Amino acid sequence: MKILLIVSVVVIVVLVALVMFLGRELLKHFERAKRTEDRREGYYSFCYRHKGSSKPRMRKIMISSEDRKPFYCQVGMRFQLFGYDGIDYFGSVDSDDEGVAVIETYLGRGSCEFYFLENRQTILSINTLKDDSSYIPCAVFPPHWWQKLGFWG
Repeated sequence: MKILLIVSVVVIVVLVALVMFLGRELLKHFERAKRTEDRREGYYSFCYRHKGSSKPRMRKIMISSEDRKPFYCQVGMRFQLFGYDGIDYFGSVDSDDEGVAVIETYLGRGSCEFYFLENRQTILSINTLKDDSSYIPCAVFPPHWWQKLGFWG
């Protein structure tokens, strides 16, 4: 009887933690979608292809507008999992007054495609910066726990 009670409590705790995690992730998506909709002049997508790194680590990516005016964009990546092919917008960033935004995110050994969904019609230039770059990131997206363990990325 005690073992059944202990197992039940552990299962309930794990399920509650999972529901809380998924709920937070869903709320973050809703918040980003609302921010984009509030600032919406149109949606324009740009793709940056990362070819893979010899050493997985946090790297800086610079996004700059051709007309040097401020912009807002969502940051996402394309993924394919169990036959599903989609883009997950996992963050957002506001540029500075000169139309430059720097994000810092995890880039692994494998290749990936990043997508930037911008709120106004302008051309974006997207480049990876050198490790010794002095640019301060506007947004930092740390790796998930499974990436730290070496899975997926």
